[in-house]
Amino acid sequence: MHGEAGEECPIKEARSARRRRHHEIIARASQDFLNKPDQVHATNRALFCSLVADVIPAFEDGTADWNAIRAHFVNSSIEKRLRIVRGQHQALRSAFVHLVFVELAAGVLPSLERKEDLTLPAQEARNGVSYVCDLIKTPYRGAYHQFMLAGARWIQQPALQFIELLRSPKHPYHQLFAATHEAQCAVSGLRSEQQRHRPHHASQAIIRHPEDFRSYQPLFIGNLQDVLILLVAAQKAYLARMNQEDGSNSWSDAIGRLVLANLGTFSLPARMNREAGLKKISHPAIRYANRPMEAKPFAHMPAIFAVTGDRQDLKLDLTPEFAYLKSANQSFCAGVIPHRSHDRRGQEVAERVLSVAGVPTGRLPEHRDYGRIDPLAILGIIGVHIAKDTIFRESPL
Repeated sequence: MHGEAGEECPIKEARSARRRRHHEIIARASQDFLNKPDQVHATNRALFCSLVADVIPAFEDGTADWNAIRAHFVNSSIEKRLRIVRGQHQALRSAFVHLVFVELAAGVLPSLERKEDLTLPAQEARNGVSYVCDLIKTPYRGAYHQFMLAGARWIQQPALQFIELLRSPKHPYHQLFAATHEAQCAVSGLRSEQQRHRPHHASQAIIRHPEDFRSYQPLFIGNLQDVLILLVAAQKAYLARMNQEDGSNSWSDAIGRLVLANLGTFSLPARMNREAGLKKISHPAIRYANRPMEAKPFAHMPAIFAVTGDRQDLKLDLTPEFAYLKSANQSFCAGVIPHRSHDRRGQEVAERVLSVAGVPTGRLPEHRDYGRIDPLAILGIIGVHIAKDTIFRESPL
């Protein structure tokens, strides 16, 4: 039964409250992983107990000892065990991704502040397909190819190089790297078990081999591709608002400013559940998995954004089909949890990145949220700067 008009259904409200509590547990532990890099094991154990108590009602009072919690976990359904282990993986990987993205942001920040072109030299751009992997099987064309190559140069390569440094036991965040790897193995193992014994309930996500640190490659390239799709969607919305059919140099900076001024709205579609997103958005990873990509791969993409307001005060908004994202329960993945670096350098990098984007926070160093940022914002800001010299200069229509 549904509640009265204007009221939440009690069952839905209870589920929503439980989901929020589950997310709060993960986000809190994730920040602790950054704040206490030498206590990752203890933090992870406490997180495991909290997630078991949240998922298994018998332990809600918090009085059970470690052995009882562990035994109950082992004897629980695979769905409950997967939810708990995925919660640990989300918390660990979110802290890990923040660490990586702040590091790569520090590398690209001087170029952003000097307003340098982030595209690759012509010779390097002609020969490269560095972004093609098991997630992206078909190379892009034209400006989109240049965008992905530049993204691989500024995002993927430094990220993988930094991850390699984390493998050293002497690195301060080696414990975080090792625990994230262990959690990834556990999630992969449970998903394999679920697909063997309960295929109708199993997630269809790719089960990657966890032993190679380069299995993180799709994390960066897949997210970069998602940002590419949203940048094209914003470009199409802007051109429609201006009654133009072609991309050109004259519009490039204006589209970049529009996106940077509306990062909150711009990021909403990227925060939706990935499986739902693949159904709603024309995604090249699906459309061109087994055939050559068209010259205009986004020509038939449904409208995601609309540009509203007068020409002096344009706003980026969601189209009616996607407007529900403003109030929907968002996907809780590694890229959307905001963190604050434990060290002052990382905090300053985050604040400078936001200033470069034209959205300075005005926070002082003593403010508790000084340097707080999510990886999606960093990726979006870098993506816009690459797009101004690639995507935004070519018509998607």
